[in-house]
Amino acid sequence: MRRPEYFRSRLDAMTDLRHPLAVLANRMPWKSTEATLTPISD
Repeated sequence: MRRPEYFRSRLDAMTDLRHPLAVLANRMPWKSTEATLTPISD
């Protein structure tokens, strides 16, 4: 049985980087967000 071709495609090739959510994701300050949300370990 042959697999569909969409399992071979890379996610970045399928994503429209002009989509508002993709634009927002590229503008998010991820490092500071992760640092704020990561619990402090002793």
